[in-house]
Amino acid sequence: FGRIETKGSRTGHGLRFKITRVDERGNLKAILSYGSSNQDIHIVTTASSKEEGERIAKELIGLLEL
Repeated sequence: FGRIETKGSRTGHGLRFKITRVDERGNLKAILSYGSSNQDIHIVTTASSKEEGERIAKELIGLLEL
């Protein structure tokens, strides 16, 4: 999945969001990074399968890229 970065983050600073995996129940695991700090995020979805979770992940990435 894609990584979302704010402008000016090439120097290692800025906000980054990356979906790292989708489990069998369609829930997402992501990492939110700001500078050298990282936060693991578990996103519980209404998806019933991994395939539905992957569609949700792609839609979420699309929304965050706006």
